[in-house]
Amino acid sequence: MRSSQSPDFVSQQVIESRYLFLDLSVKPRSGFAVTCAGREACEPDYRIERDGFHYHAIEFVRSGSVELSSGGEVYRLESGSVFAYNPDSKFTLKACGEEAPVKYFVDFAGNDAAQLISACGLRDGSPLVVSPQQELRELFDQLVDCNRHPTHVAQEMADLLSRLILLRIRQDGRVAGPVHKDSYATFARCRDYMREHFKQLRSMDTVAGACHLDRAYLSRLFKKHSGESPYQFLTRMKMESAAELLRYRSLPVKAVAAELGYDDPFHFSRVFKKTFGLAPQHFAKA
Repeated sequence: MRSSQSPDFVSQQVIESRYLFLDLSVKPRSGFAVTCAGREACEPDYRIERDGFHYHAIEFVRSGSVELSSGGEVYRLESGSVFAYNPDSKFTLKACGEEAPVKYFVDFAGNDAAQLISACGLRDGSPLVVSPQQELRELFDQLVDCNRHPTHVAQEMADLLSRLILLRIRQDGRVAGPVHKDSYATFARCRDYMREHFKQLRSMDTVAGACHLDRAYLSRLFKKHSGESPYQFLTRMKMESAAELLRYRSLPVKAVAAELGYDDPFHFSRVFKKTFGLAPQHFAKA
């Protein structure tokens, strides 16, 4: 839920959140500056309508799905999607699908904001899909974590990180092509199966067999509709769950590995370190 100290534009339909609030005053300024940023785990019935806004903004869907209605167009935004809006934008955003969405946002002020956002390919309210996603997620996490620093330091760090976010979107963003309904439905069925059973899954052969597909076709489906391989998707699900278990349940590394289907804790530790840059035991302490 939104705290009493949060600004009024922050949604109340949020289960868990982390925010960075900087200078929220709306005033003419030169250049480009971050005003706020956040990570929000939304409620299943999340819905927000904007008819004008205080700032220029970018949102990034980390997981789940949302439906964006803007300018007479409707977009279904899956994990990896990014879109932008500005002080004149009018749109509706709502959760869709079985998994409640988790998303990041960053808001900007300054005369250069519109030009920088446009330069990374986010124009006319049309979304992009970023692949691979890991680098962008890490940059957003670092951005929100600036709230640990004094305000003047946080502002400088946030401005630099947001420029890196825009560069990453410009480098890795692509316009989502038309989706073949039958192909997407098959992909969604496989993705949902993996989300439900990821802790027990150990190989793509198991996934392909359970979904009654050829393994090569399964790989093509994921590349087409998510920009990552099914193995990368499965590993990401396992590692994100591992991070939550280490952070909030304080389980031993060996127990976390076993819960996520890794017989060899050393192999689990190597995969975790490759994903997050820290060994699991060091991540838990940090």
